[in-house]
Amino acid sequence: MKEIELTKGKVAIVDDDDYERLNKYNWCYSYYGYAFSGSLGGRIKRTIILMAREIMDSPANKQVDHIDV
Repeated sequence: MKEIELTKGKVAIVDDDDYERLNKYNWCYSYYGYAFSGSLGGRIKRTIILMAREIMDSPANKQVDHIDV
């Protein structure tokens, strides 16, 4: 298990197998407890990557959630 730094002094604990793929992004901590990466503003199309969805490699039409431990 490895830690990925989030904003607001938080960390996400991820499996070693997922670490390299996830660590290429700058991750943020949302008020609701989700880890996300991407652009939130501006005129350019907004792109958000949720860490839980990235780990699960889930299709856009499926719901994915995380568990806090």
